[in-house]
Amino acid sequence: MGGQRVEAAWDRLGSWARANAPNAYADGVRVGPAEIEAAGRALGVPFPEELVALSRCRGRGGLGRLPGGALMKPDEIVSRTLMTRDLLADAGDGEAHDDYWHHDYLFFAEDDVNGLAMDCRPGDGFGAVGHFSEYSGVGFDRASLAAYLEELADSLETGSAFDGYVPIAFDGDLVWEPAGGDREEPHPDPRSLLAVRAALARPAEQASATGPARGSQPAPEHRSPAPDAGAERAGGASAPLFVRQVVRPAPEPGAWQNTDGDGRARYTCLSFVHGIDEDELLRRYGALTEPPHRWTRPEVVAAVERRCLPAVRVGRAAGGWVFAAEEWHDHIEPSGYGMRVETLRRLSAGTRAVALQIADPRMHVFDDGDIVSEFGTNLLSREGRADLFESAKERSGLEAHGLTARVRLALLRGLLRRELGIDLADHALRGPLTAAHFLPLLLDPPAASPFGEGMGRRLADVPDQRLRSALAEQVRHLAERSGLAAYPEVGRALEDVGRGWTGPVDDDSPLGLRLRTVRAETEAIQRIRFVGRRKAPAEPIALNRAEELAWWRREEAACALHALVLLPPRVAAPVVRHARHTPHWRADLLAEIAAVRSD
Repeated sequence: MGGQRVEAAWDRLGSWARANAPNAYADGVRVGPAEIEAAGRALGVPFPEELVALSRCRGRGGLGRLPGGALMKPDEIVSRTLMTRDLLADAGDGEAHDDYWHHDYLFFAEDDVNGLAMDCRPGDGFGAVGHFSEYSGVGFDRASLAAYLEELADSLETGSAFDGYVPIAFDGDLVWEPAGGDREEPHPDPRSLLAVRAALARPAEQASATGPARGSQPAPEHRSPAPDAGAERAGGASAPLFVRQVVRPAPEPGAWQNTDGDGRARYTCLSFVHGIDEDELLRRYGALTEPPHRWTRPEVVAAVERRCLPAVRVGRAAGGWVFAAEEWHDHIEPSGYGMRVETLRRLSAGTRAVALQIADPRMHVFDDGDIVSEFGTNLLSREGRADLFESAKERSGLEAHGLTARVRLALLRGLLRRELGIDLADHALRGPLTAAHFLPLLLDPPAASPFGEGMGRRLADVPDQRLRSALAEQVRHLAERSGLAAYPEVGRALEDVGRGWTGPVDDDSPLGLRLRTVRAETEAIQRIRFVGRRKAPAEPIALNRAEELAWWRREEAACALHALVLLPPRVAAPVVRHARHTPHWRADLLAEIAAVRSD
């Protein structure tokens, strides 16, 4: 009975492939009964009737590949199964691995190191089918091979999801796309976590404010505005708030000591800029327009946790340099925001800037927006460019093997003192320093996988402007659905993009500030979860799931808008595709292009 079900399902798979995705159809692979019997004897387990039936079915052709992997011939089943047995036997740990792989399991389809497996143990589970993962072992989720193939045939014929993926027939191929979509709808009017946290932190931070910053105060429009509690809804559906304002005192080691007494990283990043003052350094870092504070290191750590917004302390070093210190351990940006290329381009405008990652020492040196030296990274080497301080680094011994992080940091300190005149005293970070919260600068659009050959061929003859217009329509839909389009500056940008406007987007422009704030909202969600897990896992967080989802969708729409403004349309298109969360993105994009043609 099971064999007949396998044969019927196999014929359905082959008929669908011939009619809808001929490139996915494979000619027959003849397997004789003797081969099947020999494989069973070699493994010492009986082949279930359904697997024998599938081996016979392959002789008349059909679907070339299952979603879980390519079907294997009997000799391949034997070699792969025996190899897995041997690997576990060689583990030599004396432990049973039945929850990972049992002696009586066998493979019948493989996808690199993963694949599909069948349970051949006697009992009720005999013939069950499931996915094998290199990391987690086998999880049997179908009672039989017939059930697996029948469900797969239903998916192809109806377009329904199979194991979280939707079958798409395109350009003769069968493509499995993530099903996408959300089980719950994003909140239509989410609260601003930044605004909620700012309101809670206001009494503590007003007490530490120092009034106008020292030196020449930049014009207000040049500083990132503080997220306005009035601009975002602070009421609405009630949700409990996570508040933490008690901070234990911490030791005050020297500026170049990279760990506290317990061995944890003391801070993530030190940045130096030549020829500007502290106020300009704060502006370039993206500081809010609030009055700056005078904070010690424990106070700045507490401030970050109160508002879930990064903060930086600044001061003066010898030789005309100013410095900025990020003094909390941040899982979102473990190397420090100062190490970002986007930050260093802005810090070094018209001058020179240096950033050091402390715990695992690395270095970037930028001159007027362009990297000229590095240590521990590969930005220059990827571009095949020479390092300005290559010979100096060789002389310093930085490249020697076996050095501890503390020794490398000391060598970097000496290199900066000799080559750049940067000399930061050991006591420079002790006591209170001028400090401010900042909105991280705009990130460069993320790299996205290019379209496959089929879609690439379909778009080859589409003019760039027509493609950009189609993508602009998709971005507009994203912005409207997520609520991002409700911001006036985003609405104006969408209109401009529709008329052909291209970037760059200035960090301090209304659009730049909005995109940065949306990004900061999602980082705040991550940060409050991290603080809660680390210190008080039982306490609730500020936003509910629907509100969090709304901010994630807004950030994805913001990223797509930024990419379309800044990049050529064929480079921006995969970024837009990623934000849309639909398996039917190919048909949707082609429909948008056709609509542009008919205008």
